[in-house]
Amino acid sequence: MKTLSKRWLLRLIFGSLSSFVLFFVLFMVLIAAMFAGLNDKKGGGSDCDITGSISATGNFNKDTYQQAWTKYFTSGVLKDEADYTIKAANKAGVSPALFASIMGHESGWGKSSAVRNQNNPSGQMSGSNIISYPTIEAGIDATAATLHNLVVERQLSTVEKLGSVYCPVGAANDPTGLNASWVPSVKKTMLEFGADASATLATTCNSGAGSVGNGSAIITEAKKYLGVPYVWGGKSPATGMDCSGFVGYVLMQVTHKSYPQYTVSLESKGTMLFNGGKPVMSELKPGDMIFYGDHGASHHIAFYAGDGQVIEEPEPNDVCHIRPYKDYEPDFAVRP
Repeated sequence: MKTLSKRWLLRLIFGSLSSFVLFFVLFMVLIAAMFAGLNDKKGGGSDCDITGSISATGNFNKDTYQQAWTKYFTSGVLKDEADYTIKAANKAGVSPALFASIMGHESGWGKSSAVRNQNNPSGQMSGSNIISYPTIEAGIDATAATLHNLVVERQLSTVEKLGSVYCPVGAANDPTGLNASWVPSVKKTMLEFGADASATLATTCNSGAGSVGNGSAIITEAKKYLGVPYVWGGKSPATGMDCSGFVGYVLMQVTHKSYPQYTVSLESKGTMLFNGGKPVMSELKPGDMIFYGDHGASHHIAFYAGDGQVIEEPEPNDVCHIRPYKDYEPDFAVRP
């Protein structure tokens, strides 16, 4: 009996120990999976955490932002663009609250003629003309590029500083003096979108803006302009683009940096591949710039889109399109 009791006791102990070890291992696997999921949601650090610390807000709360968005934008054409606007603001390195407030004031909360008919949500102008964009998302991206330039590059990091350039009091296009209310109005609505408008406007998180890095981002941006007509010398989707205007414009939208929009000038804007020789298609990556003609005298440029395809603005009487790489192979390639 004593021997049986000892065996029973040993089995009980080892059985309990095995169960504990199994439970512990499963628990650790679960914890690891949770952290991995969090990292995936944060994009491996490549994008801002929309609930994290932002210098314009102290803490940016998406729920507060969404409530304000619903309150102000529901009856306009921007009603479904809350999440896209947050992503665009984070990539530009500016406060989403600032972004939303400016778009609201400039577009009549999504109801103005410019945003409804020209996809222009923020009063973007060329001279005295309102700029047209092919989609509302393209207009939001253009807003992001402008705010990145003003807030991040030029350090206009308070509403007052930004307003002196974006909406200056006494401007020729403001004969009735409405611009005087821009700063207090933007600050007021920024608070409703979750920001402390007395703080600086740039975000504290590292969004990776200003570096191409991700070729898929280039192609994603480039595809927004499929169907835009080829126009010799054109540099904007609003008026049409030629091959180099298209490539330069896409790179500026992705990086928020200045790029030339001339074929030869773009030859030096990256790393020369294949020692400047004929590209090997299987070794190209999406987003690589491909050139046609001799170095210093190239006459056409496009992006390699991956999967044996090219995206380009081709020639007069045609539109931005995707075609097989083999139809017209390049002479050299540069990785931006």
